[in-house]
Amino acid sequence: MGIILSHFSNDRTAVTCHWVDKDFQLREALLGFQQVLGSHEGSNLGQILYDIINQYGITEKIFCATTDNASNNKTTLETFSVLLHRNNGVEWEYETHHIGCISHVLNLSLQDFMKYLKATPLTATDVDEFADGVIDEPDDEIPPLPKEIDGDFFIDLIRNLRSIAKVTLLIAM
Repeated sequence: MGIILSHFSNDRTAVTCHWVDKDFQLREALLGFQQVLGSHEGSNLGQILYDIINQYGITEKIFCATTDNASNNKTTLETFSVLLHRNNGVEWEYETHHIGCISHVLNLSLQDFMKYLKATPLTATDVDEFADGVIDEPDDEIPPLPKEIDGDFFIDLIRNLRSIAKVTLLIAM
């Protein structure tokens, strides 16, 4: 069973649960949509997450948690893990079972990539030549990348995309 923790700008937190039933159908349910009183520190959010999961009696069934890249999510899941162990005797390693949201990772990666794209005006002749090359000569060599895109950009892009590989491996297991 996996949980997704979502934070909203109006001081609300949602916890959704996703599982596969006995007929191998993917199911999901909203377990909680709660106003966050006080700070949005991870320890406060971890307590809220624990309270919601414990209320449903599913503390032993949680496999993974999916969140965005907000800095307080690590502390949230660490607090959740401590509470699971202290109150229910459940060993749940937050670092192992924390999966970054693939949509969020892709969005951030594409935003980084888009920063380096440069648009230049084309003449009608340029467009015709490009179209002719694409349609008539599909085996042409791919043009080199613009000089504005350097090695550091690709290192950052690869680091962001590593999360996708982690998620894919965990899903395949």
